[in-house]
Amino acid sequence: MTRSALLAAALATALAVLTTPALASGTASASGTASASIPGAAAGTVSAHTSGRASAVASVSASARADCSTAAGPADFNGDGLTDAVTGDPFADLDGIEGAGIVQVLLGGKTEEAPDGLPGAGGTLELRSPNPEPGDGFGWAVRTAHVNDDKCLDVIVGAPYTGETDTGAAYVFFGTASGDSEVLPLDTDKQPEAHFGWSLAAADLTGGGAIVAVGEPHADEPADAGAVHIFDLDGTIRSTKRLTQENEGVIGNGEVGDMWGWSLAIGNLGGDSDKPDLVVGAPYENNDGTGIQVASGKIDSGMVAVIFDILEKGPYTSRKWDLNQATKEVVEKSGNRFGWSLAYAEWGNTGYLAVSTPLADQGDIADTGAIQLFERKGSGELAPYRTIRMGVGELRFPTIPVVKGAAIGWSMAFLNPRGTPVIAIGEPFASTTEARETGRVRFAPVRGGENGDGLDFPDPQPYQHFGWSLAAYGNPNGLTPGQGLVIGIPDRKGGGAVATRAQGPATLIKTTRKGTTDLGRSVG
Repeated sequence: MTRSALLAAALATALAVLTTPALASGTASASGTASASIPGAAAGTVSAHTSGRASAVASVSASARADCSTAAGPADFNGDGLTDAVTGDPFADLDGIEGAGIVQVLLGGKTEEAPDGLPGAGGTLELRSPNPEPGDGFGWAVRTAHVNDDKCLDVIVGAPYTGETDTGAAYVFFGTASGDSEVLPLDTDKQPEAHFGWSLAAADLTGGGAIVAVGEPHADEPADAGAVHIFDLDGTIRSTKRLTQENEGVIGNGEVGDMWGWSLAIGNLGGDSDKPDLVVGAPYENNDGTGIQVASGKIDSGMVAVIFDILEKGPYTSRKWDLNQATKEVVEKSGNRFGWSLAYAEWGNTGYLAVSTPLADQGDIADTGAIQLFERKGSGELAPYRTIRMGVGELRFPTIPVVKGAAIGWSMAFLNPRGTPVIAIGEPFASTTEARETGRVRFAPVRGGENGDGLDFPDPQPYQHFGWSLAAYGNPNGLTPGQGLVIGIPDRKGGGAVATRAQGPATLIKTTRKGTTDLGRSVG
């Protein structure tokens, strides 16, 4: 099987976790509807052409005031003072190279709703692999951080099918106001078929530079037990390490098929206040008791682990929760996939972690999904806080029944639109009376209440999967909530799309680029 076929199979596997599509009898009372369209003609390309720390040609015309030293905004790739974001199309063809993949930087443009910049309203800038090959999957995962010592935002890209044996790759693309950009490959020891770059997490460090975590969930210790690589960066690689469940102090046992590292997050979760902590999702772990087991207990029920002070040498201190330990409001069963997606943000001295369980049941209704929130207050340690479920509290919509296969929490992101923390919840398999699996995004207040909201797409297409991926844009350091939302729609006709939303209506960002196939598969 070719690597392009493997990429397609991977997407099919992800879709196949749902046994029945969600079907709603009505549409949400949305606070805004996605509308308008911006042609996706790229403003330029960034194409790395050598190995190592590569020089990458950036054929973008910077504005007269663009400057990575003084003029750059807090989340600004090209130094023009406006907020940017990023999206991946890992299945895209590139100059005749099938499935090599591309990443597009959504450049900010001023709008009435977003005076600091709405990503995509200023055009797009294309990022390419330094050494594109068929089926690399470049853009499978994307994140942003301030890696070097200027003020421009940098982009981290995962390409988990790179290499003849799918070892995978990851890169940092440094933001630039004009001229040449640079690309830093995140080189480390990798295993064949381990898919290094499958997942990413990144955050700025207090003293400068950034921490980047790269998932390798198919690493064999034993088969598909999973691993995570940690990079301490400052424009170069200051240090790197590889973690598994076998590291001293890391709770758990590496077992066949755990896929530890499927999802990742970085935050302040109870370790030393000035040192980052790592969250690792393993949605395919079995709840099978203590010791090493194989194919026993509750299969693929999932778990999440927190490793404190991750940049230290170890031994580590860590915590671990399965679904039954995190909440009693959702019944743990085989196939829950607890830890499928993760999101972290903090307000003041309080940090919040969201962990999704997209295939949890609600009573006798299968695969409705649920989200478990954890809270860290002050210098305390992370602890379960509350459970978000369909049809309850802020997710109680009179026109949207609790339906089989909704899979809420497929993607998540934290926002702070009006000084109140809100979690955006992707429901890409939601159906309406107009179209099956057109997708939906819901919004729930983090601190509880019954004033949740929903966002449907006004031009629904069947199986477009609006909400497949979510990211909060305008986040200045990878830890605080964002100003607005980037929404992936990877199966929309025409090669996929993304939508960006500050408040009110969302803006559809399409592309006219030839070879685009799944734009919006990842966002950051």
